Amino acid sequence: MFGQETPVVESRKQDRNKVVIMSDAHVGVSSGQWQRDGLAARIATILLMDPLPGYVLMLGDMAYAHGDVADYELFKEMMAPLDAAGIPWYPMMGNHDDREAFFTVFPERKSNLVADRLVTVVKTPRSDFVLLDSLKDGKISGTLDEKQRTWLKSFLSKQKKSTFICAHHSIYDTKLQTLLEKTPCVAGYFHGHLHSWVETQTKKGLNCISIPSTGQWGDIGYAVLTQNNLHAKMVSTIVDYYYPMPKEPPKPEWLERISRKNGREVVIPLGKS
Repeated sequence: MFGQETPVVESRKQDRNKVVIMSDAHVGVSSGQWQRDGLAARIATILLMDPLPGYVLMLGDMAYAHGDVADYELFKEMMAPLDAAGIPWYPMMGNHDDREAFFTVFPERKSNLVADRLVTVVKTPRSDFVLLDSLKDGKISGTLDEKQRTWLKSFLSKQKKSTFICAHHSIYDTKLQTLLEKTPCVAGYFHGHLHSWVETQTKKGLNCISIPSTGQWGDIGYAVLTQNNLHAKMVSTIVDYYYPMPKEPPKPEWLERISRKNGREVVIPLGKS
């Protein structure tokens, strides 16, 4: 696996209440080696976890720049060790992605929930994750189109289980703040795009967490969410920081940032399920 030996995983159980969340891989045939090495290292770390996670989420910007078919073919190859280990993973569209190219490589990922959008519901024992498609063609900023918004309102109106909403772009880009704040089942909102671990709350206390990049630039790492009957706990793993690319030796302020952000915990109450 890209110069790394794939760990043996048969002897380790999967915890279906454990979810690894990554974002902004930016891998492709034109990307730098550090982007590809970053994603490969994150996957290798996942395969060493004990217990293994039940699910892996990728919050968009899988492709390097424009979402070419060749980029997704490379991305598919790099994610194959998760498939081989029996760990299901679920992608989302980011502003550097392209739906047509993605579905050319991953036709089985086409959603039957919202036509022409990559929308998925991932069910875990303690909570559900709704993965939305915030790609706005040709734009850096994201949006949530009306057909997704209509579907989401209907879905949440029937939902009793604690639910996390996920998209590539922030809650302010998707303009979901009002809907999610007034919906009792919604436990939190997770997004990528910023290449940074950021913990915020809306005025009414909804937890919003920005997930770091696997290796492009900015905070480099991932997050792990674990759950019990009472709460979910999100923990950051920040293994590096650089901008616009890695530098040896790293700048002292980069090392300070890594130390400050690594191991951050956010505890989120869960309702009964």
